[in-house]
Amino acid sequence: MTQSELKSLTQAGIEALGKGEPLKALALFEQAAVIESTSTIQSCLAYCMARERGQIKSGKSTCTKLIENDPENLFHFLNLGHILLLEGDRRAAIDAFRSG
Repeated sequence: MTQSELKSLTQAGIEALGKGEPLKALALFEQAAVIESTSTIQSCLAYCMARERGQIKSGKSTCTKLIENDPENLFHFLNLGHILLLEGDRRAAIDAFRSG
């Protein structure tokens, strides 16, 4: 697989999330991660896995670490906020969204 395929899979995954299709996005991000596990892919994959597989603690941990290492990437804050909403922590989710 090539970098153009990576870009295509990542974009399709982001579009699937935007359309409210996290299961489809999960499959796309898993394929993309095989090519190269960028921080954006890791972040989006963490959210999808929290949403579809119930791996909330792992997703929250992944996004928190990614924010520490790559604080300029807004996907990390967005995905952390969505994971916190899944967990039921609305106040922390709003803080994550605002921080982004």
